[in-house]
Amino acid sequence: MKIPKTKLNNTLKKCTRKITNIIQFFACVIFLLKRNDFRGLFCFDLGGYDMDNLTVKHVDVFGDDIVAAQDANGNIWAGASYFCRAFGMNKNEKDRQIKNIQSDEVLNRGCVKFDAGVFDQGNPTLALLLDYVPLWLAKISITPSMKGNNPGLVEKLVNYQLKAKDVLADAFLTPYKMEIPKDYPTALRAYADEIERRQIAEQKIESLNTENNLLAEKTLEWADRSLINALVRAYGHSMDDDYGRAWRDFKKELLYRHSININSRITKQLNETGKRPKTLSVLDDSELSRALSTATALCRDNDVDISDILKKKDKQE
Repeated sequence: MKIPKTKLNNTLKKCTRKITNIIQFFACVIFLLKRNDFRGLFCFDLGGYDMDNLTVKHVDVFGDDIVAAQDANGNIWAGASYFCRAFGMNKNEKDRQIKNIQSDEVLNRGCVKFDAGVFDQGNPTLALLLDYVPLWLAKISITPSMKGNNPGLVEKLVNYQLKAKDVLADAFLTPYKMEIPKDYPTALRAYADEIERRQIAEQKIESLNTENNLLAEKTLEWADRSLINALVRAYGHSMDDDYGRAWRDFKKELLYRHSININSRITKQLNETGKRPKTLSVLDDSELSRALSTATALCRDNDVDISDILKKKDKQE
């Protein structure tokens, strides 16, 4: 039986299209594997997350109920909608934040959609990996309705940016267990070590609380270029005085957190005037509070002690 030439050509074309689609799909998969970027593509399409061995807790964060879960690998996930509720967002504002997380090139790498029954009994919930929470909070823009529902929202948001991650992490910490010593000398050493450990922990907590309280109260008042410069230089000093890297990291974080592109502004001004401006001079005064929170977070995330800088600033005021 002879197959008509037209029918044969159509069949070949269909097969060719299917093969081409398959090749393109696997090429995309290989590309994403190299970038380790599957979570950003699929976290909303897979319809959930492995819910085995999840520990779910309601955590009191400054009087607000935030639900978080820890998976078998120790990762902590925080429900985004609970933060939105704490900030007085209405449904439209909350939905907008969820879409922002999904579409953000960085944030979508650290999010997972949990099935109904994990965070919320009746609804699926989008949750962020704990390390991504401060980055998301730094990107939230305060609307008039949000401010109307919560007059102290600016200070509250700053407080959340600085402390919420630590509060949630502490809720899942395994209590410290001291081994029972076998003899008296070992007991004395263990006792001394325990006292020293507690003193160090208390000093660190006290220092952080002092810094957090000062920053929460003074962020808008202290948002000036000299303080930002001091914080970035402190970060650079912690890296064997690599100040060039410190400023690069600061500019990168400012771009990720607030979409403020300092390098682009410097290049533009250089082309227009022929003179290279100072890094912080290209910031508008209205952007200084965001730059301050970015510099502070950069120091905190890298365990840089900024207590002396803040105390000095407080005395000057």
